[in-house]
Amino acid sequence: MTQAEPSRLSRVRIPPLLLLLAGFWLTFVATSSGGFESSDAELRLATARSWLEGRGGAIDSPSLTAQTPDGRRFSFYGPLQSVVMVPSLVVAKLLPVSEATRDNAARFLITLVTQPLLSVLALAFCFGALRHLGMSHLASARATVAVGLGTLFWHYARMGQEENLVALGFSLWLYGVSRYLKKDEWGLPWAALGGCVAIATRWAAAPSLAVMAVLTVVLMVRNGWARAKVLALSAALCGGTFAGLLGYNFHRFGHPLETGYGLFFKDKQLAFFVPERWTEQAAALLVSPYRGFFLYSPLLAAVLVWAFVRARATVFRGPSAPLNVLALLVLAVNVVFLSSYSFWDGGFGWGPRFLAAIVILFAPMLGLMFERVRWGNVALGLAVATQVLSVTLPATTENHARAAIVATGSRTCSSWTCDCTALCLRPGMSLDALGNTLAGRPGRLIAPRESLAPDQVLLSSDYQTLNWWPVRLAFRMHLMHRFVALALSGTLLVLAALLMGQAFRQWRRACPAHEGGELSLAADLPPSRH
Repeated sequence: MTQAEPSRLSRVRIPPLLLLLAGFWLTFVATSSGGFESSDAELRLATARSWLEGRGGAIDSPSLTAQTPDGRRFSFYGPLQSVVMVPSLVVAKLLPVSEATRDNAARFLITLVTQPLLSVLALAFCFGALRHLGMSHLASARATVAVGLGTLFWHYARMGQEENLVALGFSLWLYGVSRYLKKDEWGLPWAALGGCVAIATRWAAAPSLAVMAVLTVVLMVRNGWARAKVLALSAALCGGTFAGLLGYNFHRFGHPLETGYGLFFKDKQLAFFVPERWTEQAAALLVSPYRGFFLYSPLLAAVLVWAFVRARATVFRGPSAPLNVLALLVLAVNVVFLSSYSFWDGGFGWGPRFLAAIVILFAPMLGLMFERVRWGNVALGLAVATQVLSVTLPATTENHARAAIVATGSRTCSSWTCDCTALCLRPGMSLDALGNTLAGRPGRLIAPRESLAPDQVLLSSDYQTLNWWPVRLAFRMHLMHRFVALALSGTLLVLAALLMGQAFRQWRRACPAHEGGELSLAADLPPSRH
């Protein structure tokens, strides 16, 4: 008797990279609030809506906008974040529902589809970059998980801020340069595209991009080759992007070099830079409990200690050495730049918001660490557990708590007062939110446009319960029971863990591991399944 051939279904194997990315997407979706957590995102949405209404980006908000001589107001942010919001607005507009419901639907689509997908895309190119640098599947995957879930990136990956879009730009650049280091000249257009994405999202990405551009040019001079058509495509991407941005500035403010920031600071009579405080604020950006980069992403502190104490030759003299040095230079340049900026702390958020995107650049160093240390999995687990605190409550929680503390006059708050910061406030407040969610104690509901004192805001349902969209739907709109909401969130997180675990199992079983480093779903299948 001959053995029956296996069915077509039994031969189907989902590529492990796809499983990993699906796990990221489910995690970001499960821990999203389903709404915007900052006024910045509201302004970007208003800009996108203005485009669709034929008003050219002019909006009605008097705050965080720049006014032109004819009285119109425009957001001074880069346009790309508004561009990626347009499809959600178009889809929502087709729904046969009220205008208010369409607005909520657009926000849901942006926060539950668009933003998580952009974050997943950034992590996909991060993984591809590590594979091009010659790292194994497992080390590349661990480093990607470390970036996506073990640093402050997770907090910004699932909300309406622009950090994940800037991170996508940096990830594209990292992917392109990693290919170029392998003598693949077509990495240069990818690197150029990454720079375009970053600068079209945030003007303040310029200091980072300047360092990255210098390294790219150095590598081109050192390699000494690239065909004219490759260089032409790269130049066309950069030139077209800059022309579009300058034209957009001229359309809004009448001058190609006016982004709106100058008009805003002049109107508010604010100083753009405050250099006399840069040393204090530089230290705060690195190690303070308020905005310390290494306190909110301790895994990055661990990898730097490992690199300098145990692995200097590997990290700073190996194939990825230029990229590892670049990560440190970009961090240093940003700290110097931001520490003199008036709004150095980035407003609402978990840790130093303006430094969130550059964690992508530490991925090569993390990959090297995971290839060489035995305690990598333990460190990764602790890092992920720490970052869970970043997604349990709204981004504005600590700001309201800080304002409430100052209002009572009980004590003053500085960047070094831990009791006023997320590091000390979040553990207890997150446990309280979980307990209130389980017990059905949502606190009060805030009416639209209702203005409350900070201590009263903290008594509302968004701050008294878990800030995940199923829970918010349960308490704010009564669309489901709280246990159903918790079950839905838990199911998404468990499914994410199972998918990511299966991806790691497939890579462990693959023997020999696929080499070549292509960012290809098929390439990540075990050889027997090609």
